[in-house]
Amino acid sequence: MVTTLTRLFRTTKILAVTSLCVLLLTLAGIAACARVPTGEENVSSATLDRDDPERKSFGELTLLAGFELELDDPNFGGLSGLDITDDGSRLVAVSDRGWWVTADLDQDGSGKLISIQNLTIQPMFDIDGSPLADRTGGDSVRWRDAEDLARTFDGGYYVTFEREHRLWHYDAIDALPFAIELPGEVAALRSNGGLEAVALLPDGRPLVFAEGSGSDDQVIDGWLLENGAWRKLAYQGRDDFRITGMAGLGDGSLIVLERWFVEPVFLSIRLRRIAPEMLEADGIIDPPVLAAFSNSLLIDNFEGIAVRPAPDGSGYLLYIVSDDNFNMTQRTLLYQFYLAAS
Repeated sequence: MVTTLTRLFRTTKILAVTSLCVLLLTLAGIAACARVPTGEENVSSATLDRDDPERKSFGELTLLAGFELELDDPNFGGLSGLDITDDGSRLVAVSDRGWWVTADLDQDGSGKLISIQNLTIQPMFDIDGSPLADRTGGDSVRWRDAEDLARTFDGGYYVTFEREHRLWHYDAIDALPFAIELPGEVAALRSNGGLEAVALLPDGRPLVFAEGSGSDDQVIDGWLLENGAWRKLAYQGRDDFRITGMAGLGDGSLIVLERWFVEPVFLSIRLRRIAPEMLEADGIIDPPVLAAFSNSLLIDNFEGIAVRPAPDGSGYLLYIVSDDNFNMTQRTLLYQFYLAAS
């Protein structure tokens, strides 16, 4: 395990290829250097329960693997959305500073994650073809704050942004995006409480949820796009947890990732499962808790979640990744779990 002390004293070494890639992306719009690693990587194992390293059961989930990710590049971190390809071989994430992050994944025959290699970052494009990370001035942070992503059936991605609340579609990670029209109510969301989660239902309908509620009843707004129009949904937040990510299962269920945080060190993470019929009903969605992770465990600010079918068809492989907030006392952690089919 890499310690905080190691983090504080490690030397930042930026390879020239990073600047070269950004220059090529700016001049040409598309670069061929997307898969070139940008710095030395350090991937180490992580144990979720340090007091009981052999513990595997967490609610309805079974822990399969855990890793801490480091890349010797100042732009690596802040991972807020996660996707894992259906065959489990590749990771794609978005950073809340406007970067794509990719990696190659090795696994055994059961799908258990064995190693993570070739961590790479590349800028996300703006609609005008410029890298989001290159924005300067007062609107730079507001404009590049990517929060979640969902892979479409054609291999593209929906990406949600908050602060400047919007939903963009990328045909590929090196493509220019186009904007998806959103309901007018989205513009009224709090600056740092906007569209936090997006998922795709099995029939292709995208669903988005805001991060939290501004009212005492903790009811969180969501919208489902169907027949060319957005239908408003209501999600019952509880215990002051806020939504940070969401992923869809093949059966039409959704796994929602939630976080509760009180400064400076009190943190809890939990997962809730939305059944398909809850989305079609008119009432408030109030799903049961699937698993919860307390502050006593090795957890961090988990914001990204991805799910794929287990190779043997018995259930799902579920992945969560943390946003380290570019804080040297925090970590980029990736955990993999098994969830049996219901």
